[in-house]
Amino acid sequence: MYLELILLGLVSMAAPWIARFAGYQANQKPFDVCGFSGIFFLLTAAFSVGRELLPNMLQLNTWLMGISFILAAVGLAVGAVWSAVDVIREPNHELAHVERIERPI
Repeated sequence: MYLELILLGLVSMAAPWIARFAGYQANQKPFDVCGFSGIFFLLTAAFSVGRELLPNMLQLNTWLMGISFILAAVGLAVGAVWSAVDVIREPNHELAHVERIERPI
């Protein structure tokens, strides 16, 4: 479980850099939200390791792990939907602009 959370956190944190590398320049806020959610995924992994290392703080670590995972999942979902909407609304995008072709009779 730790490896999956760490990889998801690192990929989420790399999303703004990947978007810049791909040449997407319209709006960086959705990718920043994805990057911040990556930090929360890494925090979730840290709290889940802390559950096993500090058994006397088990309940506190469980609560903090749950809260950070929920914040990360919500942030990643919001950032993904927001960036998808921005890409569709981008000028000259094929899904947003439908041209009608008139056939001669």
